[in-house]
Amino acid sequence: FELTEGALLGVLARKAPYRRFDGTHICNQFFIFFDGLASFALLPKRSKRKFRMIASNSMKQLTVMSRRGSLNCAGMLQLLKAERMALRHSNPLKIRNPSSWQASAMLGAVKKSYDNAISQLSRSGFFHFSAYANERIGLFMLKQRDQFWAHYYLNRAAGLYRDWGASVKVQMLAS
Repeated sequence: FELTEGALLGVLARKAPYRRFDGTHICNQFFIFFDGLASFALLPKRSKRKFRMIASNSMKQLTVMSRRGSLNCAGMLQLLKAERMALRHSNPLKIRNPSSWQASAMLGAVKKSYDNAISQLSRSGFFHFSAYANERIGLFMLKQRDQFWAHYYLNRAAGLYRDWGASVKVQMLAS
């Protein structure tokens, strides 16, 4: 299950009065985070500078908030970093004459980045985002034809979604 392109563009088109709160307010953090996620989701479909800039700005803003002491931002920032890394390494064959160890090292780096995000999101109590991160790495591994890790992460995502009460999402992952 993925959001449609129109839904992702809708996330990015929210009007300013509906998205700005004072300082590091949690709603600001969510808006910035969702902008980054939507931009990274749109980049493979529409490789536009606009979406790269939004994603980059989201990461910069979350970095600043994190440095100022907002613990909630660490996991969100790490998930955006993992998404960026997965996007860059989505096709290991783009590298000139990749060896199997290079491809394996790239997959390992992406996996480690998502694992860090999952850990930080769980520690912050964002189990729904942790479920989403597990789903994203599971789908990435599926595209890389790594059935073992794809199955592992998608099952973890389903379990977290189930614990969160998102039974429809669990059904969608099962199909």
